[in-house]
Formats: sequence, structure tokens, C-alpha cells
Amino acid sequence: MFIVHNITFHVDERIEKEWVATIAREYIPLVKRAVPCSRALFTRVRVAGEDSLTFSLQLFLDNDEEGRRPVDERLEESLAALSLRFPGGFLYFRATLEEVVHET
Repeated sequence: MFIVHNITFHVDERIEKEWVATIAREYIPLVKRAVPCSRALFTRVRVAGEDSLTFSLQLFLDNDEEGRRPVDERLEESLAALSLRFPGGFLYFRATLEEVVHET
């Protein structure tokens, strides 16, 4: 069973291209070194009838209750650094998803 740390971002259109490139080239590799995840998935969120710049980063981790606190702390530190690089350019919220059913 997995735990998925989901970070949803709403990005200002003025920084979109640079922000996406930074996430892909720098942020994801940084987070993967700091957090023991087996997989990272970066997607654009599409909502019918809206043209918002919303993205989702999902980090897949083994279900480890003991390891959650350090992961949360490392994610907050990395998000704070990203906020310094793009001040006021994006908003985010985090959620932890716990796998209930896994189909192969």
C-alpha cells in the first residue's frame, strides 16, 4: 500500500513557463533526493469550462507511519524555498492520500 503526497499548485500565468521548467528540472529531483519516494507524477489539472493554470505533483511513498513527519517537514522546507524563488507567483495546498484499493 502507498501513501501519496499530493501538492496542488495554482500558478500565475506570468511565470508559468519558467515555473514548470523549474519544477521539472530542479524541484522534482530535489524532492526525490529529500523524500524517499518511489515515483513522482507531475500533471496539469484540467477542469471542464475553466482555463486555470493548476498543476499537481504526486509523490508515491511506501505506507510508513513513522516516516511521515520527516517527509512533511522536508516538503514544507522545499516549498518554502520554491516560494522564495517565485514570490507571490503561485499558491499551493497539500493533501496526503492513503491507498485503499490497488488494482493491477
